[in-house]
Amino acid sequence: MASATAVAHETQAGRMADGEVQPSPAAATRRIEFRRRGNAIPLRGVAGVVAALALLATAGSMLWMYFHRLGKNPAGFFCDEAQIGIRTWQLLHGTLPAPSPRFPAFYEHIDYTIGAFSLYFGAPFIALFGPTEAAVRVSATVAMVIGLAALVLLTVRLGLRNGWIGVLVFGLSPIGIHMARFNMAHPHGFMLSALGFLLYAVARQQRSAGWALGAGAILGMAVYANVAWYIATPVTIGCLGLGELVSNGVVLARWRTFALSVAGTLLIWIPLFHRMLTDESFFNRFKEKQGIGAAPLLSRARLDAVLDAYPKYFSLDYLFRTGESGGILRHSVPGAGLFPWLILPLVLLGIVAILWARRGPAKVIGIAAVAMLVLYPAPDILTTNPLAPPYTFAVFSMFLCVPVLCAFGVSLLSRWIGGSATSSWRQAVVPVALSALLLAGSWTFYRGPYADYPNV
Repeated sequence: MASATAVAHETQAGRMADGEVQPSPAAATRRIEFRRRGNAIPLRGVAGVVAALALLATAGSMLWMYFHRLGKNPAGFFCDEAQIGIRTWQLLHGTLPAPSPRFPAFYEHIDYTIGAFSLYFGAPFIALFGPTEAAVRVSATVAMVIGLAALVLLTVRLGLRNGWIGVLVFGLSPIGIHMARFNMAHPHGFMLSALGFLLYAVARQQRSAGWALGAGAILGMAVYANVAWYIATPVTIGCLGLGELVSNGVVLARWRTFALSVAGTLLIWIPLFHRMLTDESFFNRFKEKQGIGAAPLLSRARLDAVLDAYPKYFSLDYLFRTGESGGILRHSVPGAGLFPWLILPLVLLGIVAILWARRGPAKVIGIAAVAMLVLYPAPDILTTNPLAPPYTFAVFSMFLCVPVLCAFGVSLLSRWIGGSATSSWRQAVVPVALSALLLAGSWTFYRGPYADYPNV
């Protein structure tokens, strides 16, 4: 009996150290519980079959829109796509321009330096299918699918009921479809960030040093995909730190997972730091975006310009009606915004759910997603001309927050409408209704503005 009591106290102490103490029954009625993974897919019986059919229809439609006529739309290569295809072919045959090593961490992309992750990830596809548009692009499409699958697994780990819908709402958004169908290495960064979040949640729940180091390393690896993650990844890690602070306070014992993840990131960044210090062309891309006469980054003039330009990134026209305008037309699809209107209420519900949630891994990830939403302009606004329109290819590096917030929103809606009876027909209302709305909107976009996209 004494031994059992000691074990119980030790287990409770471990939970207290990790910030996951079980509340009293009264407190449990006032807070949302996200930790039980079994609640993520709670349907049984006929209601479960109906919801499963909704999942298959939605996921199947997404895969069709991602892979169908991949080499034909967009029509022809983007300049950057062609460069990635050429460099991948050269990597396969050992003919990268001197003085590049045989297996580089970076390569010369047009007139600036970029990480070589997309070359390695895309090499098997080009080796199998040759240097064609479809072979170059399928690398990005597969990366996007893996990233979305990682986020679905994340919602299961966190116990977000029907969270897969929130993830697929993003995957079937105009910007989700658009970015998945060409290769400028953005989906590769998205995939690594999503995998990093998933591993961080696992490390947080299992209190594992190995998983924590791995999570940090995978998150940090995103900087080798696209230059936008040079800013996005440090901001994302900072947002995770804010989530830990809100959830667990300043008790040092509760920061072990975060500290180990930061260590993993710094280790994977050693080649990046070396390149920054030794390559004079490293910052060419940022200088190119700022233009001539831009105020220094650390100056009062730049701060004023950033504050003046910040609201344009939250414009309803930009996000939901017209997308990027006044810049390069191929950066978004004319006739459509970046997101469907369905995302707006789901994100707002998600914020409510996160603020209402108990502390623990879900709270940490949720607060990080809210912070990322607030800071999502950072990769563009810190390095661009303040008069330029929002640069979608840069801010996409922070869009991981959108499916996460939507998943929290769907989970809260499912609990309000479905209740707790897992066999009730009410449980199927949310997945079926949201899937129907999502499919109607995505097919309208795919057969409308996106069908006209080759004419851009």
